[in-house]
Amino acid sequence: MLQMICIDVDGTLVGSSNVVRNDVWEALDYIREAGVKLVLCSGRPAFGQARSYAERMQPGGWHVFQNGASVVRVDTGESLSSAFPAAALSRLLETATQTGRLLEIYSDSQYASTLRDEEAREHAELLGSPFHRCGRVSCMTQSCVHSGWSATGNWTPCGT
Repeated sequence: MLQMICIDVDGTLVGSSNVVRNDVWEALDYIREAGVKLVLCSGRPAFGQARSYAERMQPGGWHVFQNGASVVRVDTGESLSSAFPAAALSRLLETATQTGRLLEIYSDSQYASTLRDEEAREHAELLGSPFHRCGRVSCMTQSCVHSGWSATGNWTPCGT
């Protein structure tokens, strides 16, 4: 018997509407009730909409976020994530400052960006995360586990 199914968000769990259809939730409920563990595996961070999906999919389970940079048990918040190397993060932040490019920094439950512009606000909205004025890395209370560059709307990961 199949023991676990890993499910991506974009293009798998949700379509272009960014919403999970009711029949999909019903199918997932049926599979989970049959004893199969459901694991969200996504490039999205471990907060906002992705976390909500994981909580509903397998409330007491471990889920993989940020392309593997965050591994979180959503009911307890326990994390198996490793901190992003401080020297590498420092170099990325220096490059962002020099180039004026948007760099987003993520922990398991927080994010910050080097720019507070419309592009950063739109990305926060897509993730289902509040857009805070204090988006500086110094405002984060957890270790960075992932970062990504964004240029003219094309967000790309720069490391884990």
